[in-house]
This record gives sequence, C-alpha cells and structure tokens, in this order.
Amino acid sequence: MIANPYFDALGRELQSAYGDCVAALRSGRDRVPCSLTKTPSQEEFELFSEAISFGNPNLLLSQRFSISNGEFVFEFISSGSELAQRSSEVLREVERISAIILRDCHTDVEKVERLNSYLCRRVGGENHQSKTNGTAYGALIERKARCEGFTKAAALICDRIGLECMIVAGKAEKDGATVSHAWNIIRIGRDYYHFDFAWNASITKKMVQGVLYLFNNDDLIHEDHHELEGVSFPRCPKDDLLFTMRHKGEVTYGYQAEEAEVVETKVDSFTVLRFHFPIESEEINAFIRGSLSPYSKGDYYDYYFDCHRAMLQVYFLHND
Repeated sequence: MIANPYFDALGRELQSAYGDCVAALRSGRDRVPCSLTKTPSQEEFELFSEAISFGNPNLLLSQRFSISNGEFVFEFISSGSELAQRSSEVLREVERISAIILRDCHTDVEKVERLNSYLCRRVGGENHQSKTNGTAYGALIERKARCEGFTKAAALICDRIGLECMIVAGKAEKDGATVSHAWNIIRIGRDYYHFDFAWNASITKKMVQGVLYLFNNDDLIHEDHHELEGVSFPRCPKDDLLFTMRHKGEVTYGYQAEEAEVVETKVDSFTVLRFHFPIESEEINAFIRGSLSPYSKGDYYDYYFDCHRAMLQVYFLHND
C-alpha cells in the first residue's frame, strides 16, 4: 500500500478536487476544471501538489502544476501513445524487480535490503536536462534520477511486494547547505523506519551499496533530514534493525569495532559502525588501519564517514 499523509492534511474542498484530478490524470488528461470556491494559499497548494505527486508515483508528471484560467494544468513527461508506452515500461520493470525480490527474499528486512541493493547499483545521479529525473521512469528505465525518482520507484516496488510505504518530503542538510529532499518511510512488521535510497546510492562505491540510511529511526534520520510541517508521518522510534542484519552472510553490523565481523569472501563487502565517542575525519584512516585491520579481507579499503551521524561505512574491496 502506498500511504498518502499529504491527502489526510488537506481540507475537504481540496480533497474533493484531488479525487477529480487523479481520475483525470489516470486517463491521460492534463487539464481539469477547477471549482474551488477560494484560491488556496501557497502552502495549501504545495500540499495539494505533494498529495498528487507522492501519493500516485505511477503518474509520470514532469513537474509541479498550476491553476490557470479556471483549470488545474498538469505536465506529463510525454503525451499520447508515448506516455502510455512509458507507463507500461515502468510497470514491466516494477514487475520484473518485484518477482526477483519475492523469489529470493523471505522476510521484509531481506526485501528492503534487496530493493536498496538494486537502486544503489542500477540508478545513477540525476540528468539535469531531463524532465524525467523526478519520476519512476527516470529511475527505473533511464536509470538517472534525483531523490524524488528514487522514492517513487521504491514506493511502486514496495506496493507490489506487499510493504506499506510512503514518500516523505522535506529538507536535508548536505555539504553545509539545506536542500529540498525526499525519502521513504516503510513499515516492517508493526514498526516504521526511514529509508533514503538516493543518499545510499550516492555513497555506493565499486557497486558496493551504501547502507547508512537503511532502517533509521526518528532520532538518527533527524540528524540531517527534516519532514514538511503540517503533515503527520508515522513515528519511527525503534533502532532494533539498524545494525543487526546480515548482508548475504558476509557482514554483521555492530556498534563497536570489536563487534564487527567480516568473514572471508572473494567479492567486495562492507561493514558499518556507529561511534559513541567523538572522532574526527582525519582519525578515520588510523582507526581503520588499527581497530579494523584484523577484519579486513579485501585487497584495499575505502570508506564514507558521516560526522553528523557519527557513522562510518568501510568498504573492503578487491582488485579487478
């Protein structure tokens, strides 16, 4: 199920308009009569836009829409038969990926791990010249997407494999700047967790996926991610899955270096640590060479360190 907390935050009149717009969009129409009795505020209109875009990731909309001459005006990434063809391509790719996940994975944790692995290895950064990079088509077919494309692809696949998922819009802090951003919340069992597949993809090295933004609780994600105000998202209080799962039997995550176990493997692997003591980025190499050297099975290593979250991902890599 693709949850839509943005719709729940709309007033009654905008909820009614939402239904009319979604029905029209699903039939390929790009203009819908607007019967609102009052012009929505900028905040209300943005929320309405999020409800349509993030609540319906199968709709291949290229950008936000507007009200003009008494009509809602939308823009698809293409039109007519080409739009139908692209929608079919997305559906086929969702079915293909979902079939692999359902065949090979037996738990919800394994399903999300596999989804993360696929998106990190197959989807690259956005193409700034493309109208598709904020859509599932950009992520799944063109394999180039910004954060919105990742979230929509993830939502469609989660829906197909039986996981409740929603898209979270907000702000994030990266490289000293605050930027607009989107990520996912997914229900695992009875609990909800944050997932940022786009940022995991951005720290993937030599096809070894990033994992720092898997199964995050509220405290951890809020170190650098902040949801939109005025929208109620589920609480994600637990951290029980953060470092307890295995990656193909190769790595066990641990809170301390001595708890990390990297078993011998002929392929590349990784481990993740979260520090409970201050550590500076310049100390990382010494720490890896010292505390982690007994665990290294690769020819060399690389790493990504998030100083705000005090989290370190070490990649144990092999020469080609």
